[in-house]
Parts: sequence; structure tokens; C-alpha cells
Amino acid sequence: MTKEEILEEQEKLRASLDPNLLNFLQNRKRKKDIPSEEINKELSLTPQLESSNLNAEVLELIGEAKRQKWKHFDTIEPEKLEWMQTNESESEKLDSSQPRFNFEGQFIQLDNDRHLETGLFHHGDEITRPGYTLEELVHLADSSFQSQKILSLQTLAFIARNAQNDIFSEKHLDSNLLKILMDIGIPMIFRIAMDNPTLSIICIGILGIRNLLVNTNDCDFIDKIKFTTLGISLPLLNTNSQSSKDEEQDSTDLELLQEDLVQGLIKTNILTRIKYIIETVRPPPTSIVCCLEILTHITRYAKSTAIQVVSADKLLELILRNFLPFMVTFEKEAGSYGQCCVEVVKLCYHLVVVNKVCANLLVGKVRLFETLLQFALLEPNNFTENNTQITELIISSLQTLRALACYGIGIDYFQTGYETFVQKLQYNLTKYTELNENDMNCLASLIQYISEISLALAFSKEHSIELINPIIQLILGISQKATLSLQVELKFSQQRIVSAVFYFFTILTHKSIISKFQSPVELVSHLESYTTTQYTSIYQNKLLRLLFNNLLNLSVNSNTSIQYSPTLLRNTEVSNEYIITTDLIYNLISFQMSISFQLSHLKIQSLYHTTGLYDVIIKYLRSIVAQYNRTQTSPAFYLQEIPIIYKLMVLYERQLEFEVTLCHDLIFLLTTNLYPGQDYYLNNLINYYLFKPKFYQKNAKLTSDELQSILRTYTALLQFVNVTPSTIDDSEAVYNRNRVSINSLSLPTFTTPLFPIDWLTMPIFILYNKEESKPNIPGGFQTHLRFLTDCLKYYNWIETNDIEFLNVMYPSTRIARVLVALMLGDIFLTDEISLELTKILQTYSRKEFIKKIDFTQIQGVTNFCELYSEICSHFTSVSFGDPTYAQFILLPLISNPPTSIKLIIWQNNTEIFRLFPIPIQDISLPITGLLEPYETETQVLTCMIQMLLQNKLRATWSPIFYFIAIHHIRHFIRTEPEDSNENSIGINFIIALFGAEYSLFQDFICYDEESSLTAMNFKKKNISEAKLQINIAYKYALENCEEIRNEVGETRISYIHF
Repeated sequence: MTKEEILEEQEKLRASLDPNLLNFLQNRKRKKDIPSEEINKELSLTPQLESSNLNAEVLELIGEAKRQKWKHFDTIEPEKLEWMQTNESESEKLDSSQPRFNFEGQFIQLDNDRHLETGLFHHGDEITRPGYTLEELVHLADSSFQSQKILSLQTLAFIARNAQNDIFSEKHLDSNLLKILMDIGIPMIFRIAMDNPTLSIICIGILGIRNLLVNTNDCDFIDKIKFTTLGISLPLLNTNSQSSKDEEQDSTDLELLQEDLVQGLIKTNILTRIKYIIETVRPPPTSIVCCLEILTHITRYAKSTAIQVVSADKLLELILRNFLPFMVTFEKEAGSYGQCCVEVVKLCYHLVVVNKVCANLLVGKVRLFETLLQFALLEPNNFTENNTQITELIISSLQTLRALACYGIGIDYFQTGYETFVQKLQYNLTKYTELNENDMNCLASLIQYISEISLALAFSKEHSIELINPIIQLILGISQKATLSLQVELKFSQQRIVSAVFYFFTILTHKSIISKFQSPVELVSHLESYTTTQYTSIYQNKLLRLLFNNLLNLSVNSNTSIQYSPTLLRNTEVSNEYIITTDLIYNLISFQMSISFQLSHLKIQSLYHTTGLYDVIIKYLRSIVAQYNRTQTSPAFYLQEIPIIYKLMVLYERQLEFEVTLCHDLIFLLTTNLYPGQDYYLNNLINYYLFKPKFYQKNAKLTSDELQSILRTYTALLQFVNVTPSTIDDSEAVYNRNRVSINSLSLPTFTTPLFPIDWLTMPIFILYNKEESKPNIPGGFQTHLRFLTDCLKYYNWIETNDIEFLNVMYPSTRIARVLVALMLGDIFLTDEISLELTKILQTYSRKEFIKKIDFTQIQGVTNFCELYSEICSHFTSVSFGDPTYAQFILLPLISNPPTSIKLIIWQNNTEIFRLFPIPIQDISLPITGLLEPYETETQVLTCMIQMLLQNKLRATWSPIFYFIAIHHIRHFIRTEPEDSNENSIGINFIIALFGAEYSLFQDFICYDEESSLTAMNFKKKNISEAKLQINIAYKYALENCEEIRNEVGETRISYIHF
């Protein structure tokens, strides 16, 4: 282009541009062309800096920059330097309630004395507080700068770990930090990090998910309890209500992660992602271990999630190939490729325990048995290094084989390694005195595995039980040496072996084993030999007394809050001593029961005849009843001790040497503290023990016919709780180790007990629900009558005999439950029901009972006011002024309840006053509670005086409520007001009373408070006619003289000579 063409095009371009934009561009170019000297001269305008709020230090720094000609300090912008200022007034205005955390995820407490140079500070709004808030960390986690993103994600992962392990005390946070992390979307942040292409971010994402799921105390507890007989059965972790698949599909990934973390992770294809990470990304060992822990937790969550893990395409094959090789090596860090990792065996263990389907899928998918058998037959002493890891690998392998044997799986593999197992037992017997703690723990697990495989052989049609015969002799020898050693020193490892031996010989008493032995006499002789030597020496020795004494102390110390979180235990440390002690006692009692019931001809001396032992056991059981607190009990108590208490109770009942009251207390405690999976216990308690006549002969007036009727009524309750024939059968199969029927070794989730604490009154609620739905019930009214009579009669027996069990129910709860019985039509008018309700009312009239009533604490009732309102409404409809019903109406008012309850009577159900003729002297309740303390709530007092003035409340219609109203209003008028509002209300009351009917006015004038409180009845003073006329004169004066009406406000008491 020529120069002219260029100029022409430029003119066209200028013409097309906005003039303002063109001017801006020209000025910008001109400014760049100004020499630096002119710029310095132009910007050396000190007034701009002087007028700013910059402090002296900042101004001095700017001056130094100019003198030294620092780069980019030619232009000074004061507003960009304000961050260097310390504005104390603004800092004080900021909300400092948000918790802050350091890089280790630890809470940083607010410290006003902390200097900015001494900690982790940043340039946020709260410049005087160190650390980062969750909001700031979430914001930084989305940073495009990788180092900033990694630091924030890592800090969030550490916070999740600390929140899961509950190291933050309640004073630090007002709410559950773990729930806060879920609600603000932290799981999604970690899940997205796992999909990041950067290895370091992937590893932090894995760590974060692991920390959100895994609780350290929970894992430690499982590692301890898996040694025990009962430890093979643990509850699943799913505590969320079962939502439909449609609801899950409708929820977004973020919503599902917030509501149900495990299901949300599965929906985001975490199993596929873990497989890809292990196979392709190949992260460091620590991340591999985290992945395995995540899979283990998902397995333990629910049976459905466990099946998804075992069914994931080539996931388990990949894990076993890389981290459970056939050659045992522990040269590198756990989780290294090509090296054995114990976490893999633990994952397999939980997959087997959760479900028989999972066990079969696992065994069919991978060559698991060969690997586990090889590990199980290892000797820890053959490895000079990593001895602890080798021991853990051996024990975990044996426990997994034991779980498979419970389903009857793996008998052929036991036969394959039979000779080696026998040789290992022979070696341990020969070298017993040289065994260390690791060797003994491995030996105990081996005996447990052999016990389960023995029973599996008995149920198998293809295999012979005679394989066990040589093993019995070896275990007898081991038992003898272990028992002698245990009497010298009470070591945990020795206790484990003795406990495992007890379990082995308990298994041998199983009828399936005895019947299948070619020589049952030989087997019985083995049992008799063990019983008369080892067993007898244990229970006659001080050892057993020492164990029960230890359990007495440990049981109390192990009480901690049960938590229904994504873990079994939270903030709970169950000691190893507690686990081992309960296991040994359980197996000892189980052996005693098996011998007593299956082989009673051996005539073994009872545990309870032993000198000193009986008293120790009784002391333990009494302490359980007295100190038990349902809200502060560890899940370990339900898993380990409840079975012990059940078996002790059965043994005592069988031998007729039990204190009836204590036995009944234990039965009630067990009935309300059995969780899903313990249905077999509950079924037996209800059908065989709860209503045994001999438990009622000492204190009761219940006949055998009455008990049979009561039993039928309460047996019907099973259909209204989570107990069905199938759940009873499943529970019995695990309890009796029936290999044919066991489908799962895990227990259902521990959420609520099988029977609620108010099960005694459940028949009332069943009838109430039927009454509401109006079904056609065979038998009709007579069926209802018998049902309700049985319930109230049994409840009366419990109340009148002060059964300790009732202490777990608040008095207010007990009142609320019985009140429902009054709403079943007019059945309360029958003689049978009226008699039982009157007895209950007499129990509730006791002063010690009244003192404990607190209607702010009612278990299982969300709105007592609504219930009480229905009770009052029903009274006016069908009661015909029934005196028993009337006293139940008074019962909630007798302990100075909240104002809302009082207003139900005085404001919302005033029709009651027309139907309450019961004489005051016929009321069995202590009416002092209706008169004291004096009413101070003006809203209630106003309702009272309105009822009197409107003539809706009369002494002839409702003597008690008339008495209450006169008593409280008169005291309020005579009391000096606390404020102007009370004074104004009092004046209005006085004026209203002087305008009332003569009889009401006279009752106020003549009311004798002192005599009334003494006699607990309405009493009047003998006032002379002259004095009464004076008061009447005041009445007419106040009615007709405005000046006197105004004076009442100043000296209101002087106008009335009460």
C-alpha cells in the first residue's frame, strides 16, 4: 500500500471508532511518551499521600523507594497500600465465631495476646487471627495455583481426620464438625481431586475420602475383638433410612454425598476410579493403604455395598495380584507393589463376614484359599524382621479362614493342609514354654479356626469328623500347660489360648459332632477328662474370681456414649483387657451351659457352688442393674457383656439358686437392650423367662392363669417390632453355629433396640392405633378389654414392686404412656380397667414420684401438649366426670409444668370445669403441687379470673379448680408487684373482683390460706358482719367513684382487708 492509501484507511478507521474510545487511546499513548522526570515531578504530590491514612512507617518506606529508585514505585497508589494498615476498630467489628485451623487440621483458639509474627497469619479480613476458616480453605481448594490447591486440600483432609476421630472438644465448636464438612460439600471436593491428572492431588483426594470414612478407634476395636468368639459378628454401619432407588436416582451426586457418603461415592464410580488409580496411576504405598481402607469401610457399610465391591470388574483380582503375592515379603513399606499387605487380608475378612454370597463370589473369583493357607501356616520366628507384620498377617488369614468355615466353605482345603496343622499344634505343644506373645496369639487363632472347621465337618455329608480326634489330644495338652501358666501369671496371650480352648471343647459338645463320631464314648471321655482337670482347676482357683472382679471394674469404666455415626465406635477406647476378659468369661460360661444341658450325666459342679465365686457374680450382676445407663453405654457392652448376662441368667434360673428380684431386673434389662441380630435372645426371654410363675410368687398376686393371659398379650408384641420368624431363625443359626442356615455373620446396624424402653405399655398403643383405624377385630370389645386389662395388670405389678428397670423411663414418660389408655373410647369406665387405673394412680401419687416429674423430658413423645389436649377433649366428650379420669387430668398439673400445659386447661379446654365435680377430699393426689409454688405467669392468672368472672368456673361444678383459682389470684393481688405491668394487672384484678357476684367476692374476702393449706381443702375465715359490710362499701365506692378507682393503683392493698 502507498502512503496515501495507508492514510486513507486510517481515516476510515478513525471514523468508524467511538470518539471517546479514540480519545482514550490517544491520551494513553501520550502518557507513555512523557519522560520519567516529568512523571516523578507530577507524582511527587505529597498532598495525595499526606491526605491518605497511611501510617508513618509506610510513608517512610515510600520515601526510601523513591530515593533508591525501586522498580515500579514511580506511581504511588495509596488505596493499594491500605492492607499494610492495622485498623483495630474494623477488626473488632468482624465476626470471630468461625473456627480456624492450622495446616495440621488442628483448631486454633482465639488468643488476643498473639502477635502477627508468631503464627500462621494471612491477608484476609480477620488479620489478627491466625489460621484458615473452612470457607477460606474451600475457596483455595479451587485455586489454579497447584501449590495453593494442594495445601488447602491437605489441610481439609487433616481436618476431616481430626473430626472423624473427634479430637475437637465441644467447647471449640457448637455443632458436629463432621456434619458441617458433609454439608459444605467437602466429599465432592475430595472426589473431584481423585479425578485430577496430577498425582499429588489424587493422593490427597484419596486421603481425604479415607479420613471422612475411617475412624481410628473403630479400626482398633475391630482388631482387638476379632480374636474373640463373639467378635466375628459385628453390626453393619449403615444408619441411614433406606431410601428408594428412584429417590437416589433423582438426587444429584452432591446431594447424595451429603445425605449418604458411601452410596454417594459408589454413585460417582469410586470403585472404578480406585481400580484405575491402582492399575495405571500406581500411587505411593500410603495411598494404596488408604484405598484399601476405603474399600473395607464400603464393605462394612451394608450387604449391598459389599456385593458391589466383590462384583467390581477385576478390582479384587488386581489388588490380590499386586498386594498379596504368593511369596511373603515385607522388605518395603506396607502398600508397595509386589509386597504383602495385611490390609488386603482384612478386606477379604470383612467381605466374607458380611454375607455368604460375598464369600462365595470372593472364593470363586480369586485363588484365595491357597494364599490364606500359606500365610496361616507361617511361623513368626522364621522372620527376623517385621515380626509384628507377619503375626498380623497370620492372624488375619486364620480369622478369614475361620469366617469361611462358619459357612461350611473350605473343608477340602483344611484336609489339604491337615498334616501341617497337626504338626504346627505338635510344635506349639512341645515348645510351649518358649513361645512368645506373638506365637501365642497365632496359636489361639489356630485353635479358633479348628473349632469352626470341626463343626463344619459335622454338618458335611462328604467329610469325616474323625480328622479331629488326634487334634483333641494335642489341644488337651496345650490346655494343661496354658492353665498352669495362667495360674502363675495373668497374661493376655495365655488368656486368649485358654479362652480358645474353652470354645473348642464347647463346640465338641454340639449334638451334630457327638452324633457323627464313630465312637461317641471316646469323645465324651475326652470332654470328661478336660472337665475334671483343666476346667475344675480354673473355677476352683482364685483366677475366676479375679476375672469377675476385673470385669466388674472394666464394665463401669468402659461406659461411653454410643454413637450412631458412619462408624461403630467414636471417641471410645475399649481396653484390650476388657475384650479378653469378657471373651474368656463368655467361653467359660458357654462350656458350663453345654456340659450342664447336653451332657448333664457328668454332674459337673456348678460355678455358683464355689466358695466366694457366687458372691462375686452376684455383685457383678447387681452392679450392672444399678449402674446401667442406656444413654452412656459403649457398643462393646452390647456385643460382649449382654451375651454374658443372658447366659448367667439362664444358668441361675436353671439351678434355682437365683434371687427372684435380681433375676427379674436382669430380664427386663436384657429385654430392652437387645439389638437387631440378637432376636434369638429376645424370643427366648419372652417365651421362657419373662413370665415364669416363680419370678412372681415372692411379691406378686398374679395367678398362673393371669400370667398365661399376660404372656399371650405380650407375645403378640413380636409382630409389632423388628422381630420376625426369619430374623429369629437367622439369629439362632449364628448363636448355635448352624452351618446350613447361616447366611451372614454380620449383625444388622445398631440403631435402636428390638424392644423400646416403653414396651410395657405397647399394647395400649396397639389398641389406640386400632381404635383410630376402626378395623374389624375378631372379638371386638371383649378382646380389647382383655388386652388392655392384661397390660395394665402387668404394668401395675412392675410399678408396685419397684423393679429397677423402670428407672430408665422418666416418670413423665410413664404418665404419658398410661394417659393413652384413657383415649380408647369409654373402655376406662369398665370395672376391670378402672380398678387397674386407680392402682396406677395411687403409685403416681407418691411424693417421691411426683418430685421426679419433668415434662420437658419425655422419651418418645414429640409433643406432649398435643397429647394432653386430646386427653382433655376426650374427657369432656365421654367421661361423664369419671373421678379416676379426672385425677389423671390433674396429674400433669401437679408438678408446676410449663405454662403451655397449664393453658391447655385454663384457656383451651374450659368445658372441663363443668364436668369436674370430684370432691377435693376424694382426690388421692397430693394437691399441694397444685397450690405451690404460687402462680406468677400473668397469662394463666388472667385466664383464671376470666373463668371466675364469666361464671364458667363454680365451686359446685369444679371444687378443685375453683380452689386453685382463688388461691393463686388472691396471693397475686396481695403480693407487691415486681414491675408496672404486674401492678396494672393487679389493679384490674381488684376492680374486676369488686364488680363480681357477691358470693365470689365473699369467697375472696374470707379465704383462709393457712387453714386451706393445712387441711388441703377450701377454708374460709369467720369475718364479722361489720367488717364484711366495710368491704362491701368499698366495693360500691369503687364502682361509682372514679377518684377512688384511680387511687387503687397507689395503695391497692389498703382498700381490701384480705
